[in-house]
Amino acid sequence: MLVAARIQRDGKRTILGVSVALREHEIHGCSFMKQLLQRGLTGGSMIPGDDHAALRGARKAIFGACSMATVSVTTYSRMGEL
Repeated sequence: MLVAARIQRDGKRTILGVSVALREHEIHGCSFMKQLLQRGLTGGSMIPGDDHAALRGARKAIFGACSMATVSVTTYSRMGEL
């Protein structure tokens, strides 16, 4: 599952998009990120995520200048805190 969230300076979070696929392939990440761009996403400077090759490849293909920060994946029970 891929989740895109906007985090404002005051800490408020907004879910921008969610995508679910059966497997972690680069094409899924690319498609999700392209959809975010088509919907007007701008200004991102960092993509946090687990250290998965497909996510790294999608980030590089779509947001080449954007850095990636490796973070541990939170448990599903914490997803509601976003």
